[in-house]
Amino acid sequence: MTVVRRLEPSDIPAVLSWDAIRDPSHLFLANLLEAALEGERPSFSRLPHRREPVSEGRFLAAYGEGGLEGLCFLGSKRLFVLGPGYPSAASAFAPEILAERESPRIGLGPPESMTILLLRLQAELPVRLLRSQPFLAVSRGDPLGETLPIRPAQPDDLAWLVEANLRLNAEDLGIDPGRVDRRGLCAQIERRMLEGRTRLAEVSGVPVAKLEIGQRGPHGALIEGVYTRPESRGRGFARRLVASAAAECLETHPRVGLHVGRDNERALRAYEAAGFREVADLRLVLFA
Repeated sequence: MTVVRRLEPSDIPAVLSWDAIRDPSHLFLANLLEAALEGERPSFSRLPHRREPVSEGRFLAAYGEGGLEGLCFLGSKRLFVLGPGYPSAASAFAPEILAERESPRIGLGPPESMTILLLRLQAELPVRLLRSQPFLAVSRGDPLGETLPIRPAQPDDLAWLVEANLRLNAEDLGIDPGRVDRRGLCAQIERRMLEGRTRLAEVSGVPVAKLEIGQRGPHGALIEGVYTRPESRGRGFARRLVASAAAECLETHPRVGLHVGRDNERALRAYEAAGFREVADLRLVLFA
């Protein structure tokens, strides 16, 4: 019989010693576990004095007769992430996911585990999108592609960054810009700028591509939100911007990872040319 319970701080060292959690594709979860163990959020900032309590969500673990069988993170922003473990254990997380105050909008996890979990969720959570979501990574010492000068975003970039994020969500996930809370989006972008996470490439002082350096922790850093102006595509800006940001992160982190949709062949080629290699084929689900 599989039993699901919330992870307590005393459980975390044993989970972190689990070889499976150290796979590069579980970088996000491993960083969160380390942060929970230390009682603070993973660093999104260069400001060393920022110490905030863990508030992103909670970890659930599935235990069977042989011990730990699976891991699931329920985030406060209506997402869940399945960790390593036996695919058969994934269905045990369904009642906890369905009991959340707000139903999830997005989920990510290994293919077999996600398939089994969705069979339990589909009656109450209709799926809008399900796709292959490769996780690519580069480690310190690996060769990187060509770089270019980049800079942190500034307040004057806000209007363009709002438009870039709206277009990125529409192109990548089919999210109608008219349904996005722009005030909330502006606040999110401003917070990222304050924390020094947004990087831009520009031509003659005009931004042509952007990305965010996401979660950072002892297991590595994540790059997200890569976007290039439509009229500037095909000129290698995203490829060189990603390589430049990866080089920056690898100065202080053992590896850098990013996600991309399998059907986005242009982006896949760009990231591979930047030095990244696919380390896992995950599944991304968006709920209606």
